[in-house]
Amino acid sequence: MIKIINYIRMHFLVLILGLHGILAILMTGTALKWYSILGYVAFFSLGFNYLRLGSYILFIIWSFISISYLPQVILYGDVSSGMIASLFETNANEALEYLKEIPLYIYIIAICYLYFSCYILYTASNILLSNPYIFNNLSSNQIYLF
Repeated sequence: MIKIINYIRMHFLVLILGLHGILAILMTGTALKWYSILGYVAFFSLGFNYLRLGSYILFIIWSFISISYLPQVILYGDVSSGMIASLFETNANEALEYLKEIPLYIYIIAICYLYFSCYILYTASNILLSNPYIFNNLSSNQIYLF
């Protein structure tokens, strides 16, 4: 029974990772391509098994980068190098004015995204504690079918 539950949780985790990847790609303003989503899912599903702590740290960093660029992408479109350079030239008053102009729904989306990020980390760690090599059983065909 425990193997069946872990099997379902593993496939649910891959689905949630896919949705997380779609949101992360959209939130950073890059083009949404099938191979970028597949690479995201494959990297983190294999990384959770082999890299462990390194993968968790990369996942957290990627989540915070996505959340920080979300208002920029929704309000102004794709992230440009000029927008990133302007972050280094701004002062505290300009930053507060920018944060006040951001609509409330963007913060709600960011909080939901952060919740999904924490859920993925929690689920991945629980699955790996119950069976450390469970992602080895996930064949490449199942990732491609996703």
